[in-house]
Amino acid sequence: HPLVQEDIDVFQQYADFVSVALERLDNYAEMKYLAYHDSLTGMANRASLNLWLEQELGKTRQGQAGGGLFFIDLDELKIVNDTFGHSLGDDMILAAGNNIRRVVGADAFCARIGGDEFIVVLPGITAREMIAEQARQLVQALSSDYVIAGEKIPMSASLGIVCYPADGTTVDEIMKNADRAMYAAKACGRNCWRHYEPCLHTE
Repeated sequence: HPLVQEDIDVFQQYADFVSVALERLDNYAEMKYLAYHDSLTGMANRASLNLWLEQELGKTRQGQAGGGLFFIDLDELKIVNDTFGHSLGDDMILAAGNNIRRVVGADAFCARIGGDEFIVVLPGITAREMIAEQARQLVQALSSDYVIAGEKIPMSASLGIVCYPADGTTVDEIMKNADRAMYAAKACGRNCWRHYEPCLHTE
């Protein structure tokens, strides 16, 4: 039978309801993404890293293998920001993030946790030689002249290494020890990497 106005109104109300529901789902998905990702690089952020590490440490407590974690700090970003402006600094962060992902591959967990600070986790890799080789490749990849907006800018990075659970059994402990190792690398002259050692507490 032909549709009457009342039927049309019902269909319109249903369509409006579906439209609002879909919009809310889209907004929720976007809010969830923004809550766990860095807006500049699209990498995981600190909140996402903390959750992921908690899950990783839970696996180690059940007897599964641990892994290696790198704390990466770009050495010259403050100088770049002060000299050329934050827009160029953002371009360098993007370039560095792309280099990090290219070197470590899809199996690694990558996060940007601060202005020029990145974290890379290599789950399941516990051999110090393999972790050290990956660190060497990262430092080499990040230590080069970046051509951005026609400017040739030298860049390097300092990298601290922890192996979990050997160097930490909580997220806080792992991050603090990785930070200590990174600053030890800076103290060694930058553009290098250093493993965490207990003696770094007293240093």
